[in-house]
Amino acid sequence: MEKFKNAVLVLAILMLALLAGCDQSGDIDVKSPDITGGGDDDGAEIAASPKEAIPVIDCGGREFNFLIGDVAWTFRDIIAEEFTGEALNDAKYQRFRTIEDRYNIKINQLHNAEIQHTSDLLKKSVMTDDIQYDLTYLHASGVPQTVSAGLLMDWGTFRYPDFDNPWWNKKNMNAMTVKNVLLLSPSAIELQYSSAICFNKQMVQDNALESPYELVKSGDWTMDKFYELCSGLSKDLNGDGKWDRQDQYGFTTNCNWMLKSYLYAGNHSVLVKDENDAPQLNGDYARLSMIVEKMMRLFTQNNVSYMYEANIDGNFPISMDSGRVFAIGMHLGEISLLRNSDIDYGIVPMPKLDKAQQEYTGIFWGGFYSVPINTPDKEASGIIFEALSAESHYSIYPVFKEQQLSIKFTRDEESIKMLDMIYENIVYDMAYNYSGLDAYTNILYELYKKKSTDVTSYIEKNEPKLHSALEKIIESYEAYAN
Repeated sequence: MEKFKNAVLVLAILMLALLAGCDQSGDIDVKSPDITGGGDDDGAEIAASPKEAIPVIDCGGREFNFLIGDVAWTFRDIIAEEFTGEALNDAKYQRFRTIEDRYNIKINQLHNAEIQHTSDLLKKSVMTDDIQYDLTYLHASGVPQTVSAGLLMDWGTFRYPDFDNPWWNKKNMNAMTVKNVLLLSPSAIELQYSSAICFNKQMVQDNALESPYELVKSGDWTMDKFYELCSGLSKDLNGDGKWDRQDQYGFTTNCNWMLKSYLYAGNHSVLVKDENDAPQLNGDYARLSMIVEKMMRLFTQNNVSYMYEANIDGNFPISMDSGRVFAIGMHLGEISLLRNSDIDYGIVPMPKLDKAQQEYTGIFWGGFYSVPINTPDKEASGIIFEALSAESHYSIYPVFKEQQLSIKFTRDEESIKMLDMIYENIVYDMAYNYSGLDAYTNILYELYKKKSTDVTSYIEKNEPKLHSALEKIIESYEAYAN
């Protein structure tokens, strides 16, 4: 009981400090969040749950400007403009209304026509103060110029968000720091998509194939095993001697940006950290070569795969519903495109490099959240971001998983378990946010175009410009640290 009284007293003192209002950001002491772990357990005594421990401040009814880059998934994953009766839409809509009521604010979700303009709008805001943004969502295409222009604040200087809370992945957050500066944070505000393999269950039965589900569970779902299952399924259905979209294949995937996924499926991040928390190019070229050789065999040999360019051929030119493909490599946000399929399909993680690899890993596809340097109230931005992230974690993802995935799209309980596994093993790598590092992140695509597996020559040719690009990134972050 004494501990409880003390905890209540601590909470009361904290609330008094914060209730000074949203416009007194300079009056509250700032702590740096420990995103490497550690900390104490006192928070467990302060409130029944971490979400309830987030301070509630009265913002006096002011407007909170949330700048959101308008990309294909902005309305799918973040914005809901009204109640429609559709569960996920309504959960997204209610999420914002809940935070508005709790903090006495009006959240303006400002989305621009093209994602590339986000950085320009932020720069104009900083230069003119015509409109000030409290929070912004950045897609990869807007990250380099925004960071290099010095437009963002370091999350490490905020009291909140507290990255010890369960709606943050501390291990992955570490991948987003440079010299211990964190400018870009993922958040549950946006659904955390990765990549997966969708497979035709009827083809498994008709061809007496091993169950992908069982292979995943046994740890045998590897790149070699995946090739083995896919090979032998391709057929020149019309007998014209040409291999095109009218034929049958073991595998199909988007051959440009999606190919990045297979590096991370093989547990190979493009960047690794040194002892000073500075990113360095991952020099494990032996592992990289193994991934390239195994995947290039799948992509190029024996007509196993139909590779397509999404910007030319559209999404899934050979669809699961056609019945002419065994497996599709896909972004999980594309599951909705399968919802009307009459084919019974399952979902499994991307295959790992080999049996020695412990987890089935996948890259995070999505954007990042930041606070502009001229935000009108730093503390309010941090607290509202924390509250929105927590609310999303507890109210959005459960609806997405339970209703959208388990009822509308996937067809069995095994796929639900697989999706849980995929989401638990999402990894971040800031490399794909920087176009200067494309030569590394796009290595599978570039070598696929040449039908080559010569990693050594490719890296030697591109290494100078990769190191130059990385130096510029580090310099941009050092400017924030100084």
